[in-house]
Amino acid sequence: MEGEARIVNDGSEPAFPWAARTDETRRVCLNELVEQAIAAAQPRAATRGVSVEARHDAPFRMIEVNDEQLRCAIAHLLLYALRFSQHERPLVVWTHLNSQFAEIGVRNAGAGVRPRMLAPNPGNLWQARHVESVEALGFDMTLAKRLVDILDGHLELRTAARRGAPPSMLIRLPADTLGAVAATPPERCALSRAGATPRLDGTHVLLVEDDPDALEFLALVLRAAGADVTCHSYPEAAFAFFTTATAANRPDVVVSDIAMPLEDGYSFLRRLRSWEGRTAALPVHAIAVTAFSRDEDCRLALAAGFDRHVSKPLDAARLVATIAHWT
Repeated sequence: MEGEARIVNDGSEPAFPWAARTDETRRVCLNELVEQAIAAAQPRAATRGVSVEARHDAPFRMIEVNDEQLRCAIAHLLLYALRFSQHERPLVVWTHLNSQFAEIGVRNAGAGVRPRMLAPNPGNLWQARHVESVEALGFDMTLAKRLVDILDGHLELRTAARRGAPPSMLIRLPADTLGAVAATPPERCALSRAGATPRLDGTHVLLVEDDPDALEFLALVLRAAGADVTCHSYPEAAFAFFTTATAANRPDVVVSDIAMPLEDGYSFLRRLRSWEGRTAALPVHAIAVTAFSRDEDCRLALAAGFDRHVSKPLDAARLVATIAHWT
C-alpha cells in the first residue's frame, strides 16, 4: 500500500532495495510520516496491549528525505521498543525540528542497548557484522540503525527524563541532509496545544544559573510543575554534584544559563558530555537558557552538547513543555 511502512519481523535475508543508499528524496510532512510508522507498528502494539501516541512540536513540518527509509527506521525502532514496553505506560514518539536537525524520539525504547552498540557501521547490513549486531541488538534495532546510517543520521541513546524509566532512543538527522526546512516555531508539546498544563512529576532537574532572581524564578516554575529541582549558581558546583551523584539520584535533565562568570554554559556542558563519555554514562537531556537568540547561538549550544536552545526573556510554559516533551 502506498505510504505504508514495510516491516520485516524475522532475520532472514530479504531483498531490500530501500535498505541501500540512494539519492531519491521527496518533500513530506514529518509528523504524517511518523503517524504512518506508528500505524505500521500498531498490530504488534495491539497484541501486547500497549498504546502508542505521538507528540509533535508543531502540527505541520516539511522535510525533504527518502521517506520510505525514514518511515521504516521509525517503525522498526517502535517494534524493538514494544518488546520491552510496560502495559500501564504508553509508548510515546516525539518530533522536533529546528535549523540544525530533525529529531524523532521514542520514549522508553532503549532497554537492552549500550552506547557502544550504536557506533556508525558503514558496512553492508547483510555481512557477518550484521549477524553479530542482530545477536546483540535484535533484528528490528539493527535494521533501524542501518537505515538511520544510510540517511546520514545518528541513532542515540538518552537517559529517561523521568526517574526509574528505561532510556529513550533518538533519531537525529542533520538539517543539511533534509533540504529546505522552514523556520521553527516556539517549541510546544501536544499537551500544551490541547490546553492542559504539562506535569514534570518524577523528573529531577539540575538548574545552573548565576543570577539569583532568575534562579529562584526558574526553580519556582519547575517545582510548580512537579519537578524535583537542584539549584547551583556556578557550573563547577553543578558539575561536582552531577558527577558524584549515585545513578538513582543523578538529574534527568540539565537546564543551564550560558553567560556565567568563571565558566560559561558551553564549557560546562562540554565537560559534562566528556565525563559521560569516559564513564559510559547515558547522555542526559540538556537545555541552554540564554539571552543570545541568533541562529548562530543555537548552533553553538547544540555543538556544545545541548539538546535545546531556549532564549530569554523566558516563556515559563515553553520551558516546562520542552522538558515534558521527553517525559
